[in-house]
Amino acid sequence: MKSDLFELIFILVLAVFSLFFSLDTVSAQPYEFRDSENCMLCHRYPTIGRFDEAGEKKIFYIDGKDYASSVHGKLNCTDCHRGLNRIPHFDLRKVDCSVKCHLHNLSTKKAFSHMEVVGKLEASVHGKGPKFELKPFPEDLPDCTYCHDNRDYYSTGRAIGRSDDQAHAATLLRSQRDVIRLCASCHEDEEKMTRHGLESIKTFKDTFHWQAIKYGVKNAPDCI
Repeated sequence: MKSDLFELIFILVLAVFSLFFSLDTVSAQPYEFRDSENCMLCHRYPTIGRFDEAGEKKIFYIDGKDYASSVHGKLNCTDCHRGLNRIPHFDLRKVDCSVKCHLHNLSTKKAFSHMEVVGKLEASVHGKGPKFELKPFPEDLPDCTYCHDNRDYYSTGRAIGRSDDQAHAATLLRSQRDVIRLCASCHEDEEKMTRHGLESIKTFKDTFHWQAIKYGVKNAPDCI
């Protein structure tokens, strides 16, 4: 009963807020992708978000114009974000990159899927292993979105903290600093590495390689 009342209040407040600011917002933030589910009715507001159970602020704002020009711009939101049966979305499922999309592979004319790549990931050193033979501590291991994140949807603090790393060579998917920062987010964690019988890399930033990368040497070696 309390949950239903909260949802009703949330919807009423959002409706009033939407009507009050709709004209200014639409003119200032035009979006150009198909939005048949009307997700942008809420997600076009830069301040939309909440604090999760751990006290971390989650930002749910989407710039429709940026999304339309992204690699996923031809997809509806619910092609990836499934289980959105209530507002607010407390029943949201984690994105599963292995599911088939509503896009078609031009060469096969079949529904596109990352399933082949997901299978290779699970069999790799970073994978969790086959479904019925999971490695120890599978919760420590990265999924697709841990490494292949979407920069358009960073939280404000994270985006500002990484702003200097965005000016990289156009031929690279990530700058060398990005690669090291990403790998170090796990491999500098001594407790996590010990659980998997590995050594942490805390001293990498004391090496000549890191100094070279820091000062912009393009051919200096990074983790990969």
